[in-house]
Amino acid sequence: MKKPLIIAGVIGLMTALSIAGFLNSIESKYRKGAQKVNVLMAKEYLEQGTMLDETLVEVKQIPKEYLQPKALQSVKDLADADGQRLYMAQVPVEKGEQIVTTKLFMLGMDTGLSAVVPTDRRAVTIVFDREAVSGVVKPGNKVDIIGIFQYYDKNNVSQQAAITVLQNVQILGVGKSLLGQVKPVLKSKKDIEKSMTLESSENRIPISFSLSPVEAEILVLTAEKSSIKLSLRATGDEKIFASRGAKLNEIVKDAGSEKRWSDTGSKEVTPLQAEYMKQAQQTQEMQQRAIDLLKKYQQQSK
Repeated sequence: MKKPLIIAGVIGLMTALSIAGFLNSIESKYRKGAQKVNVLMAKEYLEQGTMLDETLVEVKQIPKEYLQPKALQSVKDLADADGQRLYMAQVPVEKGEQIVTTKLFMLGMDTGLSAVVPTDRRAVTIVFDREAVSGVVKPGNKVDIIGIFQYYDKNNVSQQAAITVLQNVQILGVGKSLLGQVKPVLKSKKDIEKSMTLESSENRIPISFSLSPVEAEILVLTAEKSSIKLSLRATGDEKIFASRGAKLNEIVKDAGSEKRWSDTGSKEVTPLQAEYMKQAQQTQEMQQRAIDLLKKYQQQSK
């Protein structure tokens, strides 16, 4: 009788130890998973091609088991020792999503143009005279593209027109500067002078645009059949407007007449002139409202 009892006791003890060990492993795993760690998350929706900095992310604490592989955990990871940004979004990142390096592109001096072209877009490069674009547009700016055409109408009369063919187009590169490119820090006076000399020696500057395939066809045809000018947009302005174009014969229609569209009482105005007068009146009204508000504020502050 004693032997079976001893065996049963040993089995019971081993079972208890096994259960205790299993419970301890579960508790250890739970404690490890519940440990809080820092992670970078997107503060807002980040479009493809967005260069990351501290203003676009926030540090959150999450359980360690929810930390995704290759997730960035510190704002310091976004820049190098000189404060230059290191990463650009290779694909869109949703608000509240962890910032993982598998969705980022590492920026550098050897970054090629193809690396900064968004998915489903094309890069088209047009060469401009230096005087027309130098210091005016930068990579990342958005512009409207205007074509100046010369053609013959149905009466075989030569006509000239300026037409906005594309709107809200992002610039990917200007000369040797590309979107997201990390430039070397020029510390010596000799390096700075050498860089300025090289830039000033270029009479023609290539500019690369981010376009859909259809827009790429429009730009290539426009560049082939007309001269092109760029209209720089304000930061954040992405509004698409209706444009009928400007025709030279409408602008100078009344140049040889005694009656001019700007004369008081003249009723003979072209649609283009009427639109100009409307916009001028709206601008004047906005300026007057701003002056009135300023006067009101000054009176309240006294």
